[in-house]
Amino acid sequence: MSATSHKPLVVVLGATGGQGGSVIRALRGNPKYRLRGTTRNVEGTAARELANQGVEVVAAQLDDKASLLRAFRGASIVFAATDFYETMRTSDSWHAMNVEYQRGVNIAEAAVEVPTLQHFIWSTLPSAHKLSQAQFFVPHFEAKAKVDEFIKSKPQLLEKTTFFWVSFFGDNLLKPTFRPLPSGRENHHLLLLPTSPDTRVGFIGDQRTNVGIFISAIIEQRERTLGKYVFGNVETLSWRDYMALWTSVTGKAVQIVEVTAAHYCEMFPNYGMEMISMFFFWNKYPDAAWSGENVLSAVDLGINDKLVGLRESLQALYQ
Repeated sequence: MSATSHKPLVVVLGATGGQGGSVIRALRGNPKYRLRGTTRNVEGTAARELANQGVEVVAAQLDDKASLLRAFRGASIVFAATDFYETMRTSDSWHAMNVEYQRGVNIAEAAVEVPTLQHFIWSTLPSAHKLSQAQFFVPHFEAKAKVDEFIKSKPQLLEKTTFFWVSFFGDNLLKPTFRPLPSGRENHHLLLLPTSPDTRVGFIGDQRTNVGIFISAIIEQRERTLGKYVFGNVETLSWRDYMALWTSVTGKAVQIVEVTAAHYCEMFPNYGMEMISMFFFWNKYPDAAWSGENVLSAVDLGINDKLVGLRESLQALYQ
């Protein structure tokens, strides 16, 4: 048996995606681990690139528990994330929530059956419904949070689990719902939001790098993070302050325009209400939005200086 085969095997679900890809990049140069990444299409360009970099690439479908069991075989560590919006794009938020929940359950059930598993890292979000005392319901939060409860019902998995809350992605600013739009005046843009400019938001910034830094620290500090939540966040700012930073990076002025919920839903028929619920929750519960659990921060993990800051994230996004 080779020396390599004795190294802990890290299995990363969705290795060609945003979060999974970040984890692969963070661990790829670490000689302590073997890496196995899952993808739906092992013949795709991104999968082939991973294989060429020394990552074992295997096929897995989140709807197929048997394929997950095959992918997890021999794993010491599993990183798991699901994509609510993959389903949302072709359906609605309620269907997407139910699909994502079932996929999370499939992953957790498969993980329970892996005898070699030492550490299960689940990328999730807090329950807005619970934290707001049932005032707000954000489907893409609730789907993941319901999986948390399922994991907690399995003591043999919970004792091996770290829950990872990841905040607002930097590249969301490139999406229609959050993209500053040219106003018609030179170097002037408008950002249309269904909430106050003073609504505070947690930003992870460059998730392509920062998610991997967090997960690497979670793995290295396993005993400290087991059974706990880690808040994947670089900085919390109001939209007003974040757009001031955007202006300083891009050299373009931006005005935040608060629009009605009805107007926002007209602009974004499929996504509008989902975003409105999230922003209303953040606006009314700024201090409670990421609370209610035993939470560790970047400072607690000693990685604050390693993370890509928000200014650098914006510079990379618009370079």
